[in-house]
Amino acid sequence: EFSRRFPKSDRLLVGAHTLSKIQNRPEHDNRHLSLHGGDTIPLINLPNFSVIDTDESDNDIKVNAEYTGAPKFCEQCRSLTATLKRHDSREHWFFDFPIRGKRVKLCIKHRRYRCSDCGSVFFERLAGIDPKRDMTKRLVDWIAKESLAIPFNQMAHNIGCDDCTVRNIFLDHVAKIAKELDFKTPRVMGIDEICLGKKKRDKYRCVITDIEKRTLVDFLRDRDQKTVIKFFQTMQKDTVDVICMDMWPSYRDAARVVFPNVPMVIDRFHIARMVQNSIEAFRKDLRKTTTGKERAMLFNDRYVLMSRTIDLDPFQEATLKSWFKRWPLIEDVYDAKERFLDIWLAENKGEAVFLYDRWKDSIPDPARPYFEVIFTAFKNWHNEIFSYWDYKFTNAFTEALNHGIRAAYNKGNGYSFEVLRAKLLYTKGTHKLFEMKPKYNKKSFDNSFMRFSMNFDEPSEQVETINYGVDISTLLEFIKDGRI
Repeated sequence: EFSRRFPKSDRLLVGAHTLSKIQNRPEHDNRHLSLHGGDTIPLINLPNFSVIDTDESDNDIKVNAEYTGAPKFCEQCRSLTATLKRHDSREHWFFDFPIRGKRVKLCIKHRRYRCSDCGSVFFERLAGIDPKRDMTKRLVDWIAKESLAIPFNQMAHNIGCDDCTVRNIFLDHVAKIAKELDFKTPRVMGIDEICLGKKKRDKYRCVITDIEKRTLVDFLRDRDQKTVIKFFQTMQKDTVDVICMDMWPSYRDAARVVFPNVPMVIDRFHIARMVQNSIEAFRKDLRKTTTGKERAMLFNDRYVLMSRTIDLDPFQEATLKSWFKRWPLIEDVYDAKERFLDIWLAENKGEAVFLYDRWKDSIPDPARPYFEVIFTAFKNWHNEIFSYWDYKFTNAFTEALNHGIRAAYNKGNGYSFEVLRAKLLYTKGTHKLFEMKPKYNKKSFDNSFMRFSMNFDEPSEQVETINYGVDISTLLEFIKDGRI
């Protein structure tokens, strides 16, 4: 279990050897680790440190050490000519890499000096120790990289520190990565949301995707108009050609502000879900008016009513026809659902508009109340819905991404927004990269000698790497395998 969580720590302390070759031997000094063959190496392997003694228990190794170096300048006034007189010393504890599955803490006599120029008293700077935290620098660097894949509580338990310490190191590392990464603005951008958390404001997070490349571009804190506009303003306006979204007004309003000439398309998946909600509302109302025997007749009614006619087996078709005879309203509602979904089989926009108008006018009055939500949606979003036939894009694959995001969120016991966003966007190995091949100067052809003199050491243009974002299929694999 320890080797699985700490795949790189076994070679950081011993150089070319690995900890798998290390074993305890009582005949050796406890200030060193013994290798096969009788050779020994320093226990902590830090510059200018000497080990005094160690105390090893079942779960921990405590190392008493002293620093042998000396400060060269004052930490306060930075004077190089001042006389630094030793003032006193205090014991400080620092975390280091686990050894043989045991947590390691260094107890170091941290000396203080007094400056002759400014009179200030300061602690000496320890080589190999992180100045911001009570840890070695190598441990901080390892936590920063591996915390993207290992849960904070597991890592903190194996090291012996607090969860907050791991989280703070993680966030500092992510801030550096964010400055270096630059995702390419998608040509076909998808906007969706996912419901997470219990707080009302933090319940919905906005998910931005590249529909053509099937990548995750960003993960926003909320779906408010101001938040979406702020993100849109960071993108290259001339690159975006189509925006695919659901029927949330803030998305449309934000797109009109930043991309006034870019067409917007309502994802047909959300339209189909509205029809399913209509069928579900009708099914619940029907069951309220039925008796016990009639409810038994409606066994498996949800699956049958939601399915298309072409997907039903002969027994289900016969069952559905028997329902039509017993409850004629079921036939009206089911037929309206089927004809509505057939609209998306239209070859062009004009045919789709004609089929919708005919469908709307042909619905019987008893069945119309269940489709009023669809009537209202088509009235308010008419242009965006029928733009699908001009730009046939769908953001349906984002639903699979949302399931993965929710799984990662639950696994982390409710990650904060900053942590969840960082794990989704910055995990190493999930980005979809494309390298532009360098171009060489065609004038390098030498006519006098009739040969090419291509200079491959100095290309006319440097290799350009394009980052399209986080590949969704790779991200889902990482989440499934527990690497996020």
